[in-house]
Amino acid sequence: MSERLKLVDRENPKITLAKQAELLDISRSSLYYKSEMNEKDIAIMNLIDFIYTDHPSYGKRRIARVLRRDYKIPIGKKHVRTLIIKMGLMAIYPKKKKDLSKPSKQNKIYPYLLRGVDIVRVNQVWSIDITYIRLK
Repeated sequence: MSERLKLVDRENPKITLAKQAELLDISRSSLYYKSEMNEKDIAIMNLIDFIYTDHPSYGKRRIARVLRRDYKIPIGKKHVRTLIIKMGLMAIYPKKKKDLSKPSKQNKIYPYLLRGVDIVRVNQVWSIDITYIRLK
């Protein structure tokens, strides 16, 4: 939707905004929308980002408490929640096991090649862990 809004030419005297909105298949009211972000919220979002970076397990309540206590900013948990959602942040916490322990049906199951092998000498079997390598 935002890509379409960029195509609107507000200075064009030949095509009205209503006609442009119709041609781009967007609502006319979206042409007049102005974001409610102000300098104060941006400064608070920077502080939230700083707090979240140090403590990714903190949720809206704890972040609001830190902002009130350490930075003396009078803010409620609902406003913090709104800003966190705009920033796309989410607290890191243990999820339910049912979501984590079930393998996807699309994953290939590889056989365990060492089953039944007696390991009796040094350097007979090697192993490597590559989980520290970041992937896209």
